Amino acid sequence: MKKSVPVISANFLQRIAQPASRFHPDYLAYRDREITWAELVARLPHVAMIGDSVCTNVYISSLLSTFWRARTCRGNNWFLDTNPSPASIRSVSKRLEDFTPFVAMEYAGIGALVDHGEERQNFFPSELEQPESRLQRQSRHLRENFARQMRRLISCARMQPHRVAIVVYGLVNFEAYFKGREIAERLRAEDAARYPHLETTYKYFTSFRPIYRPNLIRLALMVNEELRAMVSELNHEFGGDVKLQVRYSDALATADLSRVELLHAIPSESRS
Repeated sequence: MKKSVPVISANFLQRIAQPASRFHPDYLAYRDREITWAELVARLPHVAMIGDSVCTNVYISSLLSTFWRARTCRGNNWFLDTNPSPASIRSVSKRLEDFTPFVAMEYAGIGALVDHGEERQNFFPSELEQPESRLQRQSRHLRENFARQMRRLISCARMQPHRVAIVVYGLVNFEAYFKGREIAERLRAEDAARYPHLETTYKYFTSFRPIYRPNLIRLALMVNEELRAMVSELNHEFGGDVKLQVRYSDALATADLSRVELLHAIPSESRS
């Protein structure tokens, strides 16, 4: 997870200088030097994203290129896009800016763990042939680990004087995503010069191999049901706190990721 650099809405000072802005009193306090710039920024809404490579513009190519991209890639994804061009990504940040100026922060990397790294286990041959019990166990463990991390996050959120909303996104639509990969695989079979790093992904994600894809699709669906149930449980547990909202979103779980262009616009490289 790379260190976040806060991104403030570019024209926020002009916007809050307008008398109709709900932040106008804060602007006046700043103009009259009653508060500092840092204090002014702190009073704006803050939105943070915690996630993995799905939340960034990272894709797998050569080892060095992937590493460099993971370290430097920021502000060019579905959550945050700082490109002012009309043809750029219609990101969450740009949509939010239609309502209010705010501060955006990214906390994401190639991988995101909710458990302890040493808990990794390998499949036994029998579990590959009959994976049902293993998939059930994995989805249940993920919910338990995720819930533990969520309670840590909620505990910090409840200490804040302002209102806080937490959105838990389901895992991506792997069924649609693998349809896009199948198209790329066919194109590569016809022309070996296309998508040269397509198989490189398997070094990092064994479950992306064609033989394992049906189980990964099933696991993602099971995990999303567990996440939905977890959010319901947390709402029941903390429902009395009027300053806190926790919601589940299926925006990524239902997104159409089947277009091969989403792997990468340039067919010489392949997204992870």
